Amino acid sequence: MKLGGDDEAERIRQVVDDSVSRFDRLKNDIRDRSNKLDDALQQMSEVCLSLCLSVCLSVCLFVCLSVCLCVCCLIYFSWCICYYMLAVFTVHQLCGAG
Repeated sequence: MKLGGDDEAERIRQVVDDSVSRFDRLKNDIRDRSNKLDDALQQMSEVCLSLCLSVCLSVCLFVCLSVCLCVCCLIYFSWCICYYMLAVFTVHQLCGAG
C-alpha cells in the first residue's frame, strides 16, 4: 500500500537531501569557526606569555641595575671617603700636626 505517489516520494527525498546538505554546511561552518577561534586563542596566549615574560624581564633588569647602581654608588662614596681621609691625614702629616 502506497501512502503517496512517486512524485511526492521524490519531493520528500529532495527535501530530506536539502536538509542534510544544509546541516552539513552548517556543521562545516561551525567547525571552521571553532578552528579559527582556537587559532586566535592560541595566538593570544602566545602574545600574553611573551608580554608577561617581557615585563618580568624588564622589571628584573631594572631591579638588578638599580641594585648594581646602588652598590657602585656605595663603593664610589667609600672610595671618596677614603681619599678624603687620606688627604686629611697627608695634610696633617705635611703640616706637622701629627
